[in-house]
Amino acid sequence: MRFLLLLVMVFSTIAIQAQDKKIQRFSVDPDHLPIICKGHGHNHGHIIPPAAKSRNNAMPAVFELEFRNLPPTPAIEALDYALSLLSNELSSPVPIRVNVDWVNLNEGAEPGEGRALAGAGPSEFVADFPNSTESVFFPIALAEKIAGVPINSDSRPDVLISIDSETDWYYDFNNPAGIGNRFDFVSVVLHEMVHGLGFVGFATVTNNGTGNGRVKSGGAPAIFDVYINNTTRGNLCQNVTDPSAEMRTALTNNALTLITPQYRTDSNPPRIYAPNPYQPGSSIHHLNQFTYQNTNNSLMTPQAARGQIEHALGISKDILYDLGWSSTYVLHEQLIGIDDVNTPYPITAKVTSDLGYDASSLTLHFSRDNFSTTETLPMTGTGNPDEFTATIPAPGSNLDVQYYFTIEDSRGITLPFPANAPEPLFYETFYREDDQDPDLQHTPLTTIDDKTTIFTLDAQATDFFAGIDSVYVEYFINGERQPIVELPRNFEDEFRPDDLFLGDIELAAPLASTDILEYRIVAVDKSNRRNTRISPATGLYSIEIAETFDATISYVNNFNERASAADFSGNGFSQNTPAGFEDSAIHSQHPYPNAGVENTLNFTHQLNIPIQIRAEDPLIEFEEIVLVEPGEPNTIYTELEFWDYVIIEGRKIDGTNWLPFLDGYDSREFAVWNTAYQNGLAGQNSTTNGTPDLFRSRTINMTESGNFSAGDIVFIRFRLFSDPFATGWGWAVENLRIQDTQVSVEDFLTDQEFKIFPNPVSQEVITIDASFKQAIDDLQLVIYDSFGRVVRQQPVTISQNTIRETIDVSAYPSGMYLVTLQING
Repeated sequence: MRFLLLLVMVFSTIAIQAQDKKIQRFSVDPDHLPIICKGHGHNHGHIIPPAAKSRNNAMPAVFELEFRNLPPTPAIEALDYALSLLSNELSSPVPIRVNVDWVNLNEGAEPGEGRALAGAGPSEFVADFPNSTESVFFPIALAEKIAGVPINSDSRPDVLISIDSETDWYYDFNNPAGIGNRFDFVSVVLHEMVHGLGFVGFATVTNNGTGNGRVKSGGAPAIFDVYINNTTRGNLCQNVTDPSAEMRTALTNNALTLITPQYRTDSNPPRIYAPNPYQPGSSIHHLNQFTYQNTNNSLMTPQAARGQIEHALGISKDILYDLGWSSTYVLHEQLIGIDDVNTPYPITAKVTSDLGYDASSLTLHFSRDNFSTTETLPMTGTGNPDEFTATIPAPGSNLDVQYYFTIEDSRGITLPFPANAPEPLFYETFYREDDQDPDLQHTPLTTIDDKTTIFTLDAQATDFFAGIDSVYVEYFINGERQPIVELPRNFEDEFRPDDLFLGDIELAAPLASTDILEYRIVAVDKSNRRNTRISPATGLYSIEIAETFDATISYVNNFNERASAADFSGNGFSQNTPAGFEDSAIHSQHPYPNAGVENTLNFTHQLNIPIQIRAEDPLIEFEEIVLVEPGEPNTIYTELEFWDYVIIEGRKIDGTNWLPFLDGYDSREFAVWNTAYQNGLAGQNSTTNGTPDLFRSRTINMTESGNFSAGDIVFIRFRLFSDPFATGWGWAVENLRIQDTQVSVEDFLTDQEFKIFPNPVSQEVITIDASFKQAIDDLQLVIYDSFGRVVRQQPVTISQNTIRETIDVSAYPSGMYLVTLQING
């Protein structure tokens, strides 16, 4: 009996930032992996033993297994053996994480032939990562091998495999003769791992073979697709309209080959399975069944059999090498533009290789007419290990230059970089005078409070041609120009790594609500002309100075009787009663805005009444609805793929940084929220509206995070973070209670019984009198200055439920002070 190996990749498209480049991603849903193996025929009994152990692999690939459901011990041992065979053939400086789900793939299916055996694929494809070929997607494990560093998060696997738990598997890899009529476990795992490592792309025919053919997604191919050729049409990426009916014909006329670098001059390149009619899951991303069945190259054919053992990669190893798993790679960072046509272009490249290469073979090929004519330059060592250089002469006029590299590896194979260069890929640098102003984007800061002395401004600045030289802030207080503040480039925001400029503006002293604070941001490029862009184009941005209130112990607001406009400030929130709600609450925008490509947004709602944190029950309590984009499965707050979130933060009255009271969270916090969000998905956005029945309670201990302590005076804010992609309804908060308690101050003393005199102070001492209605076990006197800093703290002795405490204040500067009594905590 045969089984059919099917591969059907299901992708969702997103774009993110990592390292110092914009990385494009296609992510695979781990819960909807394709079925790739089915029983389909007879017992062939063909056996291919494993290849001899490599003597040249200096950095064998390391595979890390994790399980969603634990397989039996024999299966785990066979998995380890299959991965050891791959480790012998491939190298990578980054561990490859493999997630295995041991699950019944045929639950509810009829018994007999056609049973699903396994499913697999890369967890995602990425493009434009460090050291990569521009605008070409690579499976994540291969991308990390080429980049030399991890790209996805620590919690996300690189390869996903689902294996049927009910199949009659043969696990004994040491005894091929005993397989009988069973399916060989190691063979199936090897087949699926090769798919997960790169033997797969985007090429398909839509509508199950009746629609248009395409080899690209979002205008870019996967690295596997770059090499697909039709014997009559040539390279499909280059020569055939995508998508089109013409491409469907090219993908289904049984005339596909894979012309990777080592097969460029070979009269018999690998044949690809491309039958007519198109077979979803089998066509294109397998070797031709009838060419390679029952040969040593049969591992990646679409059909195999019971009793068949394939423990060697065969020709599939050569294909993986040419996709990028080869031990030799030329790494280069191109310069976008040169605005002086008399400037030569020095080019530097670095070679990485495990198996060795011929340094004298490294050649730079360049052209000024898209390779109608080509010139070559040998590249010479710079003195740094494996680094080489060559200089392209200045054109003397506006003539752009296109170029690529070739090098011969230890196998004697000449490899081009970028892949398949110069058709359809090459590097290009533009020679022309730069007269374009840089692009500058900035979300204005609208409000700070009258206790703030440091605030942060950021901007996104890009210049396609010369690049950004500097970004700075010009600001004015009451019309008087202040010293310029430079905004340094910031790489901490992974959504905006190479165009984010961020810095702090430090005020000499807090401003009053009557002061006028204005600013503008200026970006200058590196061109000879020093092109400049200013935001705003005319005038200045104005920042309101919000008046804060005296500190208090508690704050309670159900947002029905008490309006929040005077108590709160920020952007993106308001107090209102949307349709379907009976009570007023704090609401974000519904839906909240998408940040847009290469951008992020933060919407905040700050309580302008500072809160003194007490020792006993320092709680923030409220009811809320959170319908914001959930992160990827198993991701945690602060990881890139956590996506959108909400968070409650505090800032000490004399501090500059907002710190979390708890980790950010999203719609996954409650199952009812997540279900509501997912049920409303239309494309990548959720259209579910919040309803009162979705309110859930939350209690936050303000000292539990360790960022704050009893006695601190803090501002509190609610923040919603939006990344460039999916959005939902947003956030609603009602019945806010901060350190609310049934025991009131009046249970201990009244205002009339608490006296401070003289007030204002005209002498060197003040006297504090108080009489208490009940016994006090612990009484602490604390004095704060107007910035919330503790200037004095001491225990107070109580005599017959009264106190009279005299304090020497002669050393304190003139100003406003807050005197508090902490009664039994």
